[in-house]
Amino acid sequence: MGRVYKVLDTKIHETLALKLLDPVIAAGDRMIERFKNEMILARQISHRNICRMYDLNEADGVPFITMEYVGGEDLKSTVRRVGPLGIGKAVLIASQVCEGLAEAHRLGIIHRDLKPQNIMLDKGGVAHIMDFGIAYTARRPGLTGPGVMIGTPEYMSPEQVDGEEVDQRADLYALGIVLFEMVTGRVPFAGDSTLAIAYKQKNEAPPDPAGLNPQIPEDLVRVILRCLEKSKEQRYQRAEDLMADLTEIGKRSATPESRVLKERSTAPKPVPTRGRRRTFVLPAVAIAAVAGIVAIILIFFSKVAPKPSLATQYRQITFSGTAFYPTVSPDGKFLAFAEPAGAASKVMVQDLAGGAPLEVFRGQRCEFLRWLPDGTELSMIGRDSSLQTALLLIPRLGGAARSVESRAGLTCIAWSPDGSHYARPEDMSISIVSRTSGTAKAVLVKGPVLHIFDLDWAAVGDRLAFAAINDKREYALRTIRTDGSQQQDLVAGTSRIESLRWSSQGDAVYYLQGTEQSMDLWKIAISSKTGGPSGPASLVLPELQTRFSFSVSSDGKRLAYSRLLTTGHLWQAESPASGQDRAVRASALTTGTSLNRLPNISPDGKQVAFVMATGKTAEVFVMPLDGSSARQLTFLNSMNYGSAWSPDGREIAFISMEGGMARVWKVGSKGESPVPFSAGEVGGYALAWDPGDRILYQTLGNRNIGMIDPVSGQVDFLIKENEGGWLFNPRYSPDGNKIAVFWNRGSSRGIWILSPKTGERRSLYPGNHLPVGWTSDGRGIYAAIQMVQTLEIIAIDAEKGSSKTVLVTSVDQEKGAPSHFYVSMTADGKRFIFQVGKSQSDIWLVENFDPGVK
Repeated sequence: MGRVYKVLDTKIHETLALKLLDPVIAAGDRMIERFKNEMILARQISHRNICRMYDLNEADGVPFITMEYVGGEDLKSTVRRVGPLGIGKAVLIASQVCEGLAEAHRLGIIHRDLKPQNIMLDKGGVAHIMDFGIAYTARRPGLTGPGVMIGTPEYMSPEQVDGEEVDQRADLYALGIVLFEMVTGRVPFAGDSTLAIAYKQKNEAPPDPAGLNPQIPEDLVRVILRCLEKSKEQRYQRAEDLMADLTEIGKRSATPESRVLKERSTAPKPVPTRGRRRTFVLPAVAIAAVAGIVAIILIFFSKVAPKPSLATQYRQITFSGTAFYPTVSPDGKFLAFAEPAGAASKVMVQDLAGGAPLEVFRGQRCEFLRWLPDGTELSMIGRDSSLQTALLLIPRLGGAARSVESRAGLTCIAWSPDGSHYARPEDMSISIVSRTSGTAKAVLVKGPVLHIFDLDWAAVGDRLAFAAINDKREYALRTIRTDGSQQQDLVAGTSRIESLRWSSQGDAVYYLQGTEQSMDLWKIAISSKTGGPSGPASLVLPELQTRFSFSVSSDGKRLAYSRLLTTGHLWQAESPASGQDRAVRASALTTGTSLNRLPNISPDGKQVAFVMATGKTAEVFVMPLDGSSARQLTFLNSMNYGSAWSPDGREIAFISMEGGMARVWKVGSKGESPVPFSAGEVGGYALAWDPGDRILYQTLGNRNIGMIDPVSGQVDFLIKENEGGWLFNPRYSPDGNKIAVFWNRGSSRGIWILSPKTGERRSLYPGNHLPVGWTSDGRGIYAAIQMVQTLEIIAIDAEKGSSKTVLVTSVDQEKGAPSHFYVSMTADGKRFIFQVGKSQSDIWLVENFDPGVK
């Protein structure tokens, strides 16, 4: 409703916050009355935990309020950034909010829109309640009509859902949800629409917070659930009563951090004298001070009244469940995307005005679609006539594809604004290639970086942006000129980044960041002079269910992305007896709508460890091989990956994102507390332990295999640094002296045998098979490969490199597709467990996705 700016009062040289009302909204008398209500109500309250309001005025017909500037971060951003808060810190913040509400309620004022976005945490950790924009007082009813649902759905009380008049108990219900979110990292009621969430608020019981975070004490669970009672008569009746219970819990949950925060929160704070407009401004200059503020706004924002933001609208474009790689044409009228077509793939073009999509190409591979700047052709990563990876061009209305360049390992490209050149990543550089002559110029990336996985060329100028793994093994965003100058860091950290795109004006970069299951769309403004960030990153769209590339239209108003829904299950197949048909039937070990994957069979062949992912968390489970009830081992409330049993079966190694960085942990197979190793950040999900004496993991960028001593935590590496290529799926020989690994090392791509003890290294079996394990006598290696709906297991002679088929199994398409990654086997080679995944992906278009683009 109100846009807020940080401004400087030029008369008294003090930083303030200034809240504007958009002109379209301001045209309504009721909304002007609502702004006045915010001012009148909030100025009655003098409390350290409530943001102070100063003046209500207008300039050029646009009303604005000046208020206290609170430097810091809103609570929603804090929880989104760090995840669930510690119990002591969460209780302290809730207690501070309670104190502010108690003072407001004493004056008969109810907030009615309490939520983490309206709670600012200053740099000292003190909570400040903001935005009394829809506040209600018993002495001034009538600003909203009966039956009107006012508030934010995720934090509404049942009586607000029904549009009933509310009292202080509605604020306590909202505070209960805020407290639930602080300690679990999620709200109790979520849904795809306002009505879906409202229905749950009124009719469904909240989940047990301790089921999401076992560290929450029972007394705090009782407090939260009492706040969330559907009947307001059964909730806390007064904020003071809730605060008393929180105070007792806080004494038992205090941490050094929360004690410091408490000392800061109880420090004296100047408050305005009641009856005066501002204690620090002389009445004679108050109007001039406001005029100075408006002057600053005019200087920095060109207009006091910005254009109104148009409503964000979501529109589903495809309904097949198989569409990927969306890209919007330069004129914004067409959308191209890729879909599977049997054993091949096809490229479709959809007129956004309506009608059926047009198939413009069919081939072996259709990935990373991009429109050329003039909109006449599409480019993609596909295969040429010799089935080599190549950059192909396709006419927008269909026709024969033209190969621009054949190049192994090509994963992405970006076109120059005039379409005459394209950029492609190398290991340590970016090549700028002429479209007509094919000549390439290498631009060295300083830093350095280990791997560049996405890049884009600004629509104006000669600046590139790229996403990479840097030399600190962090995800990083950078900009660079095509001559190699002005290399600038934008973002760097351990949080996963998937894709990036320039804004239509070349003044900002959008990027996806989050977990494998849920990505947020962020935006960071770019300086036209330096190419560096001109401000902090801001959240544009939260929790997009996507992992793939997105596209932004040339006018900056439309965003296309593929919305992904993934399920996965564990399947098993048994090796046929000698002389029998190699084709066998596989059966499912797990079923349902969860995502179960990354299996690893115990040394005794009786259990399988695996990961079950739900939303933004994934935990490690153990299950008997007969498919009976699974038992959860980890409760970290974070994303966890992979699993590997110790040789004695007493411990399980796994990968966890707990703390924001992917590291190797271990946990007792009976469910003891997990323990992290201090080794460097992990890349892929494959782990190995049994029967070796070290835990094997893929390093960040998959350029090496780390080897952790499970007792001392010391780390060694399988190959020398910068030997080149990617390494996947390490597997120990029965005696633990050799390691089979897939090594994508130039022309020697395939399965290799390496020995960290003897120094042996040799290429054994070229191709794309991934090692699964060794034969019990150490003379052979089992390997797997996926062919659409079929999984094939072969046995390779460890000396000669010859192979024979062990089994072939197929899965019905409606069940999903098998994966040759992370196949596990019993030590005798008679049983194999693998994951079958099913992904549904449709293209969605978001109109007016960025409020900052008018």
